[in-house]
Amino acid sequence: MPAVAGRWLGIVALALTACASPAVRTVPSPSPLTLRAMSFSHHSDPHYQVLFEGGEANGFAELRLSGPEGTVIATGAAVPSAQKTLRMCPASKGQPDRTTPYGALRVTLTLATQPQLNDLIRTPERYRIDVLADGAWRPAQFVFECHGQE
Repeated sequence: MPAVAGRWLGIVALALTACASPAVRTVPSPSPLTLRAMSFSHHSDPHYQVLFEGGEANGFAELRLSGPEGTVIATGAAVPSAQKTLRMCPASKGQPDRTTPYGALRVTLTLATQPQLNDLIRTPERYRIDVLADGAWRPAQFVFECHGQE
């Protein structure tokens, strides 16, 4: 009988210790950065470009675009959006074209082929972007806004 009583005391002590332990809290991760994307086809080199814009000043240093297979297909450095004003996406009838940036940073990527650009335009959900922030690659999201040709 003393062995059974000792076992019960051990179980009760363990239960009390578990109750007294501080609760483990999960801290929600910050929502991923969402950038705006616009694509361009040019008659001259570089022919096929995608421009990503958004974020805070000094928010990230670089962006990489991965294709459907997970392979990185393009990378580019982030620069301040204010360096060059662009006529980005055409407005609907009767509205002025958008010329203000979507955020503080802009990255321009050049894609290798027209089929690659076409696939990105048609099925952007198959592609992934990551940004280099504080020395680590972090996933980001993008919303495809429009395509332009010149």
